[in-house]
Amino acid sequence: MTAFYLSSRRFGILHGVIVVLFGLACEGTALQGQSIASMLFYGRSLGSEEVERLERLLVSRPDDIGARVPLIGYYSMRNPLGFPDQVEPEKATIHVTWLMVNAPESEFHQTGMLPASIRFGSETRIKRKSIWIRHLEESPGNLTILENALHYLRLGESEALRRACEEAMLQDPDNPLWAIRLAGFYLNKSLYQVRDTEDARVKVGQRALALFEQAYEVSSSLTKGTLLDSLAAAALAAEEWETAAGYAQRLVRVEGDSGLYLESLNHGNVIRGIALLNLGRHEEAAEHLLKSIQFPRRYDTRRFRPELSLAYYLWLKGEGVLVVEFLERCAEVFSDDAAHYFQLIDQVRKGGIEMEVLRGRY
Repeated sequence: MTAFYLSSRRFGILHGVIVVLFGLACEGTALQGQSIASMLFYGRSLGSEEVERLERLLVSRPDDIGARVPLIGYYSMRNPLGFPDQVEPEKATIHVTWLMVNAPESEFHQTGMLPASIRFGSETRIKRKSIWIRHLEESPGNLTILENALHYLRLGESEALRRACEEAMLQDPDNPLWAIRLAGFYLNKSLYQVRDTEDARVKVGQRALALFEQAYEVSSSLTKGTLLDSLAAAALAAEEWETAAGYAQRLVRVEGDSGLYLESLNHGNVIRGIALLNLGRHEEAAEHLLKSIQFPRRYDTRRFRPELSLAYYLWLKGEGVLVVEFLERCAEVFSDDAAHYFQLIDQVRKGGIEMEVLRGRY
């Protein structure tokens, strides 16, 4: 990637031109017709007088999206240089809440630029949930509202939301979104929530696998590549070992940007190793442990943290020496977290490692 830099004078000129152009676009009609992203970007550069003008405009024209969205940008993303002490998320939340209540079909809800206070704040969770559930009840079958609701709510929060996704699969079978969201819900439930019996956990995993495979069939070639990790994990949860090993083998061949490639290589080897271990192919499984962190030198691994599940299962099989070798290698490759891996090594050597310390997602 080629980096480029602007002198402060040139940046100031460019910034001024952008503000003027957007100012002309919004004069009188407040950016009507512009994209949501453009409105948010414009809002970052507003002056105090323009903010006051837009706030006054909303008093007489509360449904003016072209005035409200720039204010969200101003309050939550202010200043192109992004100084965090200059944002006011509480004020942004007021405008986002208005859009949730009064404009549930707006494309704003799909921008992924929602203030953290409205997305994650515990104080707004109950209100946020009640708003979207009411919209779903009042507009059954409205897939735009359902898709927007999914940007705010998790399926585990609402039975009504899960039912709406199941109905959407029947109404819109060529859209993989509904099956993917349902499959993700069942996969997480299998991995983290079902504690009744092993059979119950496996059945939930089988449901996740069936949904991911259904989504895969109707996905674009690009989306299919991103689903391989979930398919492999779901097959593992369903205890379909051969299937899991097959998806994992395809996963390690996925190429992309640094983060995607590292995750694919790591997870693919871990899942394949666990599947082979359950198929009785112990030596092959062990080989995948070190392969799971053998990354090409050109990739930056500083922010990556590997999955340790396979190390955990091999440790249970008495492979303490191999697990120590693996953790020593982790300390080298992921040097920023070296202290963490040395602590694990110490525990493994003492033989008193806690059950969940090495156990990861799988």
